[in-house]
Amino acid sequence: MKGSIFRSKLLSLRKPESIAGAYLILGLVWITLSDRLVELMFNEDITQISRFQLFKGFFYVLLTSLLLHFLIRRLYDQISKRNRELELVFTNPDLGMLKLDSKGVLTELTANIEIMTGYSKQELIGKLIFDLAYPLPDERNLEAFRQIIQSDHKEGFQFQFSVRSKNGEEIIFNLFGMRILTKQNKVRSFIVAVENVTVQLRSLQNLEAKNKQIMDLAFDQSHLVRAPLARIMAITYLLQEEGFLSEREKAEQIKKLKESSDELDFHVRNISQKMRV
Repeated sequence: MKGSIFRSKLLSLRKPESIAGAYLILGLVWITLSDRLVELMFNEDITQISRFQLFKGFFYVLLTSLLLHFLIRRLYDQISKRNRELELVFTNPDLGMLKLDSKGVLTELTANIEIMTGYSKQELIGKLIFDLAYPLPDERNLEAFRQIIQSDHKEGFQFQFSVRSKNGEEIIFNLFGMRILTKQNKVRSFIVAVENVTVQLRSLQNLEAKNKQIMDLAFDQSHLVRAPLARIMAITYLLQEEGFLSEREKAEQIKKLKESSDELDFHVRNISQKMRV
């Protein structure tokens, strides 16, 4: 608990108003105490007072310059670190950023969006975000986006839709966005992170298809194959029992044995065909 309180106080000191306030208080305290110290040390010696005031001024400028250097250096290091992190993120060819105005029209985008879609920046700027979707989004998604645009809340939003690239390929995007305001809090716009999830979704669909194929094969094995096999086993048992069947009945069972064998062969071939697909 104490550690969290200390961290919150330390973070509050990084705010611009906190730094400016601390500098103001330090300056006032320095001027007041140093002038009082001059009066106590030199009384009415104008020459000594003038020299000390000059030294005091130099010392204060040096001290504040060091503090200013420390603050600027730390801010510069933080900005550089953030820039490196952003560069690492956007070296991923499947990630991009775009900006929408209050109506959902594209106003800015990163180079990765051009690479993923095949369209140039000039071709994309000015288009409504849902104009790029293929197939066109249903009314439910459109209404949800209208509510986001008209809302005064700052919660983020997420959409997924397909885009037809310039070369005709289908690309599936995940959009993660949030609303931003200008300084006057009048003009609304949206910053949106774009993730190309086409490969992941295609892989998932392939896995689901393979899983369905395995379930179908298991059904065929447990039902279609098992039925003729059970009949073959039963007929074989009957034929092995001496004196249990007449010659006519044996002939009929042998005929059924052939039919069951043909049925079993058909299902086995069908299963082999499915496994090769």
